[in-house]
Amino acid sequence: MHKRIGVLVVARDAAGVLPGTLERIPESFRERIEEIVILDDASADDTFPVAAAWARRNRLGRSTVLRHTKRLGHGGTRKAGLRIAIEHGLDVVALLSGDGRYAPESLPSLVGPILDEEADAVIGVPDGSAEGGRVNRICGGVPLRLGERILGAPLRAAHDGFRAYGTAALREIAYEANGDGPEFDTQILIQLRHAAKRIIEVPVPGEAAAADLRQGVGVLRDVLEYRRVGMGFGTSDWVPAAEPDAHEGGWASHESLLAELAGLPMGRVLDLGCADGCFAERVREVGHRVVGVDRTEFDGVRDRMNLFVRADLNYGIPPEARVAAGYDVVLVAGVLQFLVRPERLLREIRSVLRPGGQVYVCVPNAVHWYPRLRFLLGRFDYDRRGILDVSHLRFFTRRSLRGMLVRTGYDILDAQVEALPFGGQRVLARLLPDLFAYRLIARATPHHEDTIGAPSLADEVFGAHYASVPRQQERRHQEA
Repeated sequence: MHKRIGVLVVARDAAGVLPGTLERIPESFRERIEEIVILDDASADDTFPVAAAWARRNRLGRSTVLRHTKRLGHGGTRKAGLRIAIEHGLDVVALLSGDGRYAPESLPSLVGPILDEEADAVIGVPDGSAEGGRVNRICGGVPLRLGERILGAPLRAAHDGFRAYGTAALREIAYEANGDGPEFDTQILIQLRHAAKRIIEVPVPGEAAAADLRQGVGVLRDVLEYRRVGMGFGTSDWVPAAEPDAHEGGWASHESLLAELAGLPMGRVLDLGCADGCFAERVREVGHRVVGVDRTEFDGVRDRMNLFVRADLNYGIPPEARVAAGYDVVLVAGVLQFLVRPERLLREIRSVLRPGGQVYVCVPNAVHWYPRLRFLLGRFDYDRRGILDVSHLRFFTRRSLRGMLVRTGYDILDAQVEALPFGGQRVLARLLPDLFAYRLIARATPHHEDTIGAPSLADEVFGAHYASVPRQQERRHQEA
């Protein structure tokens, strides 16, 4: 299959050297170039008219020459150029510096592995060594090697700008969210590795500029941000989002609840927010019939329960999940914090419970020490998971959870807390639950107002005793 090749030339204040750099592109390779894009990043000299004049003289496929009126920076210019390459339907785009820093003669070997479908990105690594760069290599190499150990992948070429990309791979990553500075090169490399794209290095002529301390620290900073956000702490536009997973706050590790359910007679269980269904599968194994509802359908979830219904609980319990006789138990784990009106769902749950049925609710504790520490430091940044999950709409404390359950018509039968499984957190959670409880768990049943009435004259005649109105009616029905 023929692949359309593009060359992106990034130039700034390069009027004197740009024509010579472009003339060094091999003649045999010029015939294969579909388009050359020259971007002038707001140069103070005549880079733009010089580039335009060269493009008119040399009909090198299709030529696009643009000048940014405001400087976009190292990364900003590359983002603009890659966007043009994708929009123009190019399959491969090679990045060339207009100042001649990288050898244009190496363009064929740079794009070759992508054309042969052996790689999705290629980095040209100069085969020489920078004279007098020993100090730089020592200073910049330490954080660079540390970043490689943390990432588990080589990064020595993270700051080398002579690269070629397959645009199919670029479409799958959020490269436009990267920084506008030199960090762009590291971030796009991490994004490609995260997406399991093939990245190879090829030797090119030239002197390798040793990474200085600033570059090394920059690479390490990006790696740490990638790891931190990937673990769920904080958010970042450029760090790839994890694949959908069971949301935080599920029952998977709550053995005490499973023991309680195992002690109940075989019945019907509704798991709202069932996630991947692993806990529902365990509930089913102890003898219950389980119906699960979640807005995301995870692989294999239908095999782990009797019935799965995909639905957004913001719109209530779907009709397909209702049973005529009502449920014995309703599980609401890690759901209420995602809803606009959690009170509405709690009220609706009462209508699907059988008389005497119970509901188990689990929510994150908003006043846990972790968000408190963040507030103390003057930061209210969201995370990708956990208590400060960016998708959480509501936040709960022990007091607010209890109040909401009472307002929506429940009697609270039991309240528990769960702590993080390290550093004696469980003991601390029992002593100071507001501060150390990570999750709040409540067991409740719909409140039943059993009215007591004095006997009427008819009751005295028929010998009725003082009893609740419902029981009087039941007795009358039996005597009749």
